[in-house]
Amino acid sequence: MLMPNEQVVKVVWPSITAWPLGRWVGRVWGWALARGPLAALCVGFFLAPVAALVYLWRLRPRRCRRYLVTSERLLLVEGLIARVVWDAPWSQISRLEVVTHPGQVALQAGDVQVYEGDRMLFTLPGVSLVENFIRICHRTQQAKLQVSQLRQRRRA
Repeated sequence: MLMPNEQVVKVVWPSITAWPLGRWVGRVWGWALARGPLAALCVGFFLAPVAALVYLWRLRPRRCRRYLVTSERLLLVEGLIARVVWDAPWSQISRLEVVTHPGQVALQAGDVQVYEGDRMLFTLPGVSLVENFIRICHRTQQAKLQVSQLRQRRRA
C-alpha cells in the first residue's frame, strides 16, 4: 500500500457528518446548542443513540474509510484490510477547498475537495477538524516540494 520511503503523517477517519443522517444530527445539535445548555442536554440525550448508530455504521468491515496524509501523497483507503481507493501525489494537487454542508459546522467537520488546476480530482467527505487537516496537508505538500527542489539542486 505504501511506497518505499513513504511515511504516514496523519490518519483521519471521517466523522459522522460524511453521511446524511450524521449531518442531520449535526443540524439538530447546532440548534440545541444555540438554545442553551438545558436544551443541549435534553436533545443530546435523544441524539446520542442515533449518533452512536452512525458512528458504528462507518466501521463496517469492507467499507470503513480513512484518509491518509503521507510524505508522498494523499490517499483514501477503504476496508479493514486496507486497499487504496484513490490517491494523488503532492505534485499533482494544486489546491484543497473546504465545503461545509448544514450540520457539519456544529460538529467541526467539512468536505475537502482536492483539485488539480481547475479539475476536481476527488472529495473527502466528513473530515473532522477540517482546518487542522488542511493545515497538515499544506505543510506536508510544502515539505515534499522543498525536499524535491533540494535534491534537484544537488544533482545539478
